[in-house]
Amino acid sequence: MEPAKTYLRRIRQEQREILLLMEQRERLRFSLYGRAIRYDQDKIQSSPADTLGERLAEICDMDDLIVEHVKEMEARSVEAFRIIMDIDEPNSRMLLELYYLSLNKDGRLYSWDDIADELDCSRKYLLNNLHPRALELFEAHRAECG
Repeated sequence: MEPAKTYLRRIRQEQREILLLMEQRERLRFSLYGRAIRYDQDKIQSSPADTLGERLAEICDMDDLIVEHVKEMEARSVEAFRIIMDIDEPNSRMLLELYYLSLNKDGRLYSWDDIADELDCSRKYLLNNLHPRALELFEAHRAECG
């Protein structure tokens, strides 16, 4: 069985990849919109290298890839969430849930500074004391379940 930190980091990495894929998809979608016409310059007829169909196909492929990543992340996240909710220490639960499973209100991954603010402690204390303890508790509960 892989260590708790590795197990949980895989979830966070999947989330990061999904967010990046979604950003790329949005850029592709935005590229479908026509550009503004400038009336103060001569009109030049040109056609983009990518056709509309090719861009739509890229967007569909990107959607399929996102769905694939979400499915992979979802199974692991559900199991991790169940284990985290069994932990008796509220700070450990909150730390693990926020850092490894949640997005903040801006749709971004939580940083250690964000979590230190939430738990009203220093980042140093969080990383040196609370995080190792939370991982130990996660590992212990995971061993009981599995």
